[in-house]
Amino acid sequence: MRSAFTLLEALIASAVLSLIVLAVGAAVTAGQQASFDARNAVLAAMAGDDLLADLSAVDYGDLSDFDEFEQPLGAIATLGGRAYPISYSALGRSVLVDELILEEPETGARIRGKRIVVNVFDTRRIVATVETFRPEPAP
Repeated sequence: MRSAFTLLEALIASAVLSLIVLAVGAAVTAGQQASFDARNAVLAAMAGDDLLADLSAVDYGDLSDFDEFEQPLGAIATLGGRAYPISYSALGRSVLVDELILEEPETGARIRGKRIVVNVFDTRRIVATVETFRPEPAP
């Protein structure tokens, strides 16, 4: 009856243990990245919605001035210049404003206005996009 492991058994056990440790490490890393991405997605949606709310207070005639407006990564601030908290430092925002005419096929009504699109991005991609249509004010 043997009471000790052979060298081959010890090597096999070490290899199996190493594979398990690598698999757990990879799973933890993937979980951390998914958590970071989810956090950024929530922050991006809030940052996009905030900018859209700020733009809703801008006079209709001045909206086109914000076409191609951009706040680079780490420089998000309100339109009044107040900086966002450090938790938003991995995000940036951009705005597109274009003229649009919406048509209602059943009534034939045409509504002229501006479509405002806010993209919130990080170093890799656009994380969130929010948009609205603002009708031209009546004369």
